[in-house]
Amino acid sequence: MRRLLPALAVLGGMVSPALAVSNYITPDVPTDDPAAGVPIYLPWQIVRNDSAVYALWQALPAGTPLDALHHMCVGNWLVSVEVPTDLGGTTHDPRDVVEFDPGLGTYTPFFCGGVVGIPPGSGVDAAFLDG
Repeated sequence: MRRLLPALAVLGGMVSPALAVSNYITPDVPTDDPAAGVPIYLPWQIVRNDSAVYALWQALPAGTPLDALHHMCVGNWLVSVEVPTDLGGTTHDPRDVVEFDPGLGTYTPFFCGGVVGIPPGSGVDAAFLDG
Protein backbone atom coordinates (compact mmCIF):
# COMPACT_ATOMS: atom_id res chain seq x y z
CA MET A 1 0.00 0.00 0.00
CA ARG A 2 2.86 2.39 0.78
CA ARG A 3 4.23 1.89 -2.72
CA LEU A 4 0.84 2.18 -4.40
CA LEU A 5 0.12 5.77 -3.37
CA PRO A 6 3.44 7.21 -4.67
CA ALA A 7 2.98 5.20 -7.88
CA LEU A 8 -0.52 6.63 -8.37
CA ALA A 9 0.80 10.13 -7.73
CA VAL A 10 3.49 9.67 -10.40
CA LEU A 11 0.97 8.25 -12.88
CA GLY A 12 -1.46 11.07 -12.14
CA GLY A 13 1.26 13.59 -12.94
CA MET A 14 1.94 11.89 -16.28
CA VAL A 15 -1.64 12.17 -17.54
CA SER A 16 -2.03 15.19 -19.78
CA PRO A 17 -4.70 17.71 -18.80
CA ALA A 18 -7.83 17.92 -20.92
CA LEU A 19 -7.40 20.19 -23.91
CA ALA A 20 -9.28 23.45 -23.71
CA VAL A 21 -11.91 23.97 -26.38
CA SER A 22 -12.09 27.25 -28.29
CA ASN A 23 -15.28 28.37 -29.99
CA TYR A 24 -15.52 31.21 -32.46
CA ILE A 25 -18.79 33.08 -32.62
CA THR A 26 -20.22 36.18 -34.22
CA PRO A 27 -23.23 37.83 -32.61
CA ASP A 28 -26.39 38.70 -34.57
CA VAL A 29 -26.84 41.93 -32.59
CA PRO A 30 -24.62 44.03 -30.28
CA THR A 31 -23.96 41.65 -27.41
CA ASP A 32 -22.88 42.02 -23.79
CA ASP A 33 -19.75 40.37 -22.50
CA PRO A 34 -21.13 38.01 -19.84
CA ALA A 35 -18.41 39.11 -17.40
CA ALA A 36 -18.67 42.86 -18.01
CA GLY A 37 -22.41 43.16 -18.69
CA VAL A 38 -21.93 45.90 -21.31
CA PRO A 39 -22.34 45.64 -25.12
CA ILE A 40 -18.86 45.20 -26.49
CA TYR A 41 -19.22 42.66 -29.30
CA LEU A 42 -20.76 43.67 -32.63
CA PRO A 43 -22.17 41.62 -35.56
CA TRP A 44 -19.06 42.11 -37.74
CA GLN A 45 -16.67 40.90 -35.06
CA ILE A 46 -15.43 37.36 -34.46
CA VAL A 47 -15.30 36.54 -30.77
CA ARG A 48 -13.26 33.69 -29.31
CA ASN A 49 -14.59 31.81 -26.28
CA ASP A 50 -12.03 29.83 -24.30
CA SER A 51 -13.72 28.09 -21.37
CA ALA A 52 -16.18 30.98 -20.78
CA VAL A 53 -13.54 33.69 -21.30
CA TYR A 54 -14.55 35.89 -24.24
CA ALA A 55 -12.18 38.01 -26.30
CA LEU A 56 -12.33 39.87 -29.60
CA TRP A 57 -10.41 37.72 -32.09
CA GLN A 58 -10.92 39.43 -35.44
CA ALA A 59 -13.05 42.18 -36.94
CA LEU A 60 -14.30 42.61 -40.49
CA PRO A 61 -15.25 46.02 -41.88
CA ALA A 62 -17.85 47.76 -39.70
CA GLY A 63 -21.36 46.86 -40.76
CA THR A 64 -20.46 43.54 -42.42
CA PRO A 65 -23.49 41.32 -41.74
CA LEU A 66 -21.77 37.99 -41.02
CA ASP A 67 -23.97 34.93 -41.30
CA ALA A 68 -21.59 32.01 -40.85
CA LEU A 69 -17.88 31.48 -40.35
CA HIS A 70 -15.24 28.78 -40.22
CA HIS A 71 -11.65 29.14 -38.97
CA MET A 72 -9.31 27.27 -41.32
CA CYS A 73 -6.20 25.54 -40.03
CA VAL A 74 -3.98 27.99 -42.01
CA GLY A 75 -5.46 30.91 -40.04
CA ASN A 76 -7.79 32.22 -42.72
CA TRP A 77 -11.56 32.45 -42.33
CA LEU A 78 -14.39 31.24 -44.51
CA VAL A 79 -17.35 33.59 -44.12
CA SER A 80 -20.80 34.07 -45.58
CA VAL A 81 -22.91 37.22 -45.34
CA GLU A 82 -26.62 37.76 -44.67
CA VAL A 83 -27.19 40.29 -47.48
CA PRO A 84 -25.18 41.30 -50.57
CA THR A 85 -22.05 42.94 -49.16
CA ASP A 86 -18.96 44.62 -50.60
CA LEU A 87 -15.79 43.00 -49.28
CA GLY A 88 -12.49 43.94 -50.87
CA GLY A 89 -14.13 45.75 -53.79
CA THR A 90 -16.37 42.84 -54.79
CA THR A 91 -20.02 42.40 -53.89
CA HIS A 92 -20.60 38.99 -52.37
CA ASP A 93 -24.03 37.37 -52.23
CA PRO A 94 -25.47 35.34 -49.31
CA ARG A 95 -25.07 32.29 -51.60
CA ASP A 96 -21.28 32.79 -51.63
CA VAL A 97 -18.49 31.75 -49.29
CA VAL A 98 -15.55 34.15 -49.07
CA GLU A 99 -12.05 33.39 -47.79
CA PHE A 100 -10.70 36.18 -45.58
CA ASP A 101 -6.94 36.34 -45.02
CA PRO A 102 -6.46 38.49 -41.89
CA GLY A 103 -2.69 38.73 -42.45
CA LEU A 104 -3.10 40.30 -45.89
CA GLY A 105 -6.56 41.78 -45.33
CA THR A 106 -7.83 40.19 -48.55
CA TYR A 107 -11.17 38.66 -49.49
CA THR A 108 -11.15 35.91 -52.14
CA PRO A 109 -14.20 34.10 -53.53
CA PHE A 110 -14.08 30.53 -52.23
CA PHE A 111 -17.49 29.29 -53.42
CA CYS A 112 -19.81 31.16 -55.79
CA GLY A 113 -23.33 29.88 -55.16
CA GLY A 114 -24.93 31.59 -58.15
CA VAL A 115 -22.45 29.92 -60.51
CA VAL A 116 -23.34 26.41 -59.27
CA GLY A 117 -27.10 27.02 -59.37
CA ILE A 118 -28.06 27.93 -55.82
CA PRO A 119 -31.25 29.98 -56.33
CA PRO A 120 -31.41 33.72 -55.52
CA GLY A 121 -32.71 34.42 -52.03
CA SER A 122 -30.85 31.42 -50.59
CA GLY A 123 -27.92 31.77 -48.24
CA VAL A 124 -25.04 29.58 -47.10
CA ASP A 125 -25.39 29.06 -43.34
CA ALA A 126 -23.01 26.15 -43.00
CA ALA A 127 -20.41 24.25 -44.98
CA PHE A 128 -18.38 21.12 -44.48
CA LEU A 129 -14.77 21.43 -45.62
CA ASP A 130 -13.21 18.03 -46.35
CA GLY A 131 -9.45 17.94 -46.71
